[in-house]
Amino acid sequence: MQAIAPFIQRRPLPKPFRSLTPEFASPMTCIMAIRCQDGIVVTSDTQMTDQFGMKHHAAKISEVGEHSILVSSGAERYMPALARNVRKAVESRNEAEDLEEVLVRANRLYSEEVGPPARLTGKHVPEMQAIFAAYDERVEREESKFRLFEWQPPAPPVPRSYYATGGSGLLSADFVLQKADFFLVDTGTDWSKLSSTTVLRLSLILLRMVQTYHSDVSGYSFSLIEGNKKPRDVLASEFFPQYSPTDPKEIRDQFAMLMASLIQDMGKANLFRFAQSWGIIEKLEQAGIKITLET
Repeated sequence: MQAIAPFIQRRPLPKPFRSLTPEFASPMTCIMAIRCQDGIVVTSDTQMTDQFGMKHHAAKISEVGEHSILVSSGAERYMPALARNVRKAVESRNEAEDLEEVLVRANRLYSEEVGPPARLTGKHVPEMQAIFAAYDERVEREESKFRLFEWQPPAPPVPRSYYATGGSGLLSADFVLQKADFFLVDTGTDWSKLSSTTVLRLSLILLRMVQTYHSDVSGYSFSLIEGNKKPRDVLASEFFPQYSPTDPKEIRDQFAMLMASLIQDMGKANLFRFAQSWGIIEKLEQAGIKITLET
């Protein structure tokens, strides 16, 4: 029942998505990190709005240590300062420090650089949201070495068990991830049993749900933390062959590929239960399509 713990502290659920196709998605941003069998998948959009309201491409994922990644969303001029101070704190970590203590120290360094919080100065300080993901070699149990923290500087970081979200589209992402979280618990498993391919496919579909794609300002980035290896960037074409972000029909093929990898990870019976719990089987039957476990 460990996967239920992060749900209890989650945010209120929004209404479900109006559509699964990108032409109806909202113009929101989203950052995510999800635990998987192979490590941690870190995902973000690349849309940034500057202080003048202009949108453009920007990298939101930063490598801040030998086995750690920071992904952030918010005021562009504050993002480099946050990444710089997290990297400084991680690299100067002492033997007795837990990663959460390292992030608290990074928080202090960041706050000293950008100035006191708005509640102390009366001035507006743009909101920042961040996710810190790492493989922590100092943790004894192998399954606990992968660490996740949600963070809204200058507030303290919050540990998460299996996934973390941020950005203006976090409520939409949370809606799907929380439903999936309960389903995984109900089937006696958790996120750490899903392959990185499955989680990468789910992450891209979620981003397409949340954000309208515009080639001049939008894009998606993916990184993978695999144990004590150096974090690596992942191309969408690695887990979705012939990927095209502008084809609204392609998302149907992507759902089919996601279902295929879920069958490999969970088995057909559990996937059938998943489809039933989401009302997918009922809707298909209403459309005259009969689906059984043997289908």
